[in-house]
Amino acid sequence: MQNLGAEIRAHPDRFFPQPESYVPKEQVISNPSIHSHKSEEHAQLYRKYRFASSPEIPEMVYNYLKEKRQPPFALVADVGCGSGQSSRGLAPYFQKVVGVDVSKAQISEAKQNTLESNISYCISTADQLPFEDESVDLVTSTTAVHWFNFEKFMKEADRVLKPNGCLALHTLSGYIPLHYKDRSERISAVFKEAMEFLFKYAHECFIHIRNKYQLIFEAVPYTDKKRVDDISETFPMTVTELMGFLESLYMYQTYKALDPEGAKEFLPKTQKRILETLGVTSLDTKVDFVAEYYCVLARKPA
Repeated sequence: MQNLGAEIRAHPDRFFPQPESYVPKEQVISNPSIHSHKSEEHAQLYRKYRFASSPEIPEMVYNYLKEKRQPPFALVADVGCGSGQSSRGLAPYFQKVVGVDVSKAQISEAKQNTLESNISYCISTADQLPFEDESVDLVTSTTAVHWFNFEKFMKEADRVLKPNGCLALHTLSGYIPLHYKDRSERISAVFKEAMEFLFKYAHECFIHIRNKYQLIFEAVPYTDKKRVDDISETFPMTVTELMGFLESLYMYQTYKALDPEGAKEFLPKTQKRILETLGVTSLDTKVDFVAEYYCVLARKPA
C-alpha cells in the first residue's frame, strides 16, 4: 500500500489550497499535546460539546452494507469512538456495536453516557483490534482515521472484516459555516478566522480533512469503493456551545499546551467578537451550525 506521507509530499497539488496561516510547526507536530484526547478534561469536553454525526450517515452506511451482504448484521467495530456519539448513532442498525478507543478517559466518558444495551466499549489501538478473524460486518471510524497509521489500520480492518464486510470512514469538514438571520456571512467570517488561527496548531494529518478524504479513499486497497461528500446537517447551537466546540478541538488544546496565556485570552476574545457580530449579549443566543461530512465506503472482497 502506498505511503500516505510520501504521497502528501510528492503531490501537494492534489490537495485543496491552504490559508497562509496554515503552517504546521515542527514543535506542534511532535508535541505530545496533540494526543490531548487522552486527558479527562478533553474527554469531558468531547462528551459535552461534540454532537453525533448526521443521522443520514449511519442510515447510508447501513444501506451500503445491505447492498453487499445479507442482514442481519451481528457486529460493528467503531474505531476511535471517542466519547461514544458515533457508536450510539449506529446502535439501531446492528445487533452489537463495540466502540474502541486508545484513550481510557474517552472510554470512561462513553460508558457513563450510553444507555443502549447493545453497545459496549473497550480500550484498543486501531492496529490491534480485539476481534477474531472475519468476525465483523462493518468497521467504521468517525473523525479519527486520519490520526491512524493507515497502512496498519487497513491491514487490521481487513483481518477482522467478514468477506463482503464493509469499511466506512467519515469526517467533519474543516470549515463550518454559521447561519443567523441576516448576519450569516459576517458570523461565518468571524468563525472561519478563529479556525484559521487554530490551524497553525494543526497536525500534518489535518491535510486529509482539507482533501475531503480523497487520499484516504485512494489508499483503500479494495476496488469496490466510493466517496460521498454531499452530506450536511444543521445543528442549532448556543454561543456557549459554539465556544465549547472550539475548546474541544485538539488544535486549541495544542495551542493551550504551547501558549497557555495566549489560549486563555483566545476564547473570551473570540466570544466577544461573535456576540458583537450577532448584535446580541446573551450566550444562550442560538446560531445554526452547518456541519458538512466526507465519507469513504468500501467492500472487502468475498
